[in-house]
Amino acid sequence: MDMSVDQADEIVLNKIIKYRQQLITDIRKRFRSEYLGLLIQRNEHKKHGREIKLGEVVIIGSDNVKCTDWPLGFVIELLPGKDGVTRLVRLRTSKGELLRPVQRIFPLEVSSSWFKDYQQETTHENANNEVSSESFMNDTAPVTLKTKSGRTVKKPLKLDL
Repeated sequence: MDMSVDQADEIVLNKIIKYRQQLITDIRKRFRSEYLGLLIQRNEHKKHGREIKLGEVVIIGSDNVKCTDWPLGFVIELLPGKDGVTRLVRLRTSKGELLRPVQRIFPLEVSSSWFKDYQQETTHENANNEVSSESFMNDTAPVTLKTKSGRTVKKPLKLDL
């Protein structure tokens, strides 16, 4: 039974891909079970520990889901109560936005300083875009749009009925 070199390479590559996928799932399971479990326990002991800040990455707690399956979220808005203390948080997850009480939010040990840097970069980019758009409006030369791969974009011809 002769097996070609291509088939042998395909079998080896499939084994490597399966091994890497299994390794990734094992690492995720271990991270969720060990690190997140410790993080949640640590936050329960503090009760009134660190204040949740805008732009923080948090774990979103839920009563009907195991803690290892709790999703991660990104704090996009803090909603204070009548006394001025933050009681509710608006979060962005991979599935959309939701509101959760502060008691069910567990902040990760990631600082939110990168969020401030990100905001500064986006405002700086927006300012640059406004300047470039003004100069673009004044230019009368046609601009050819190109895709990421370098192809020119052609405007589709529409039927004029």
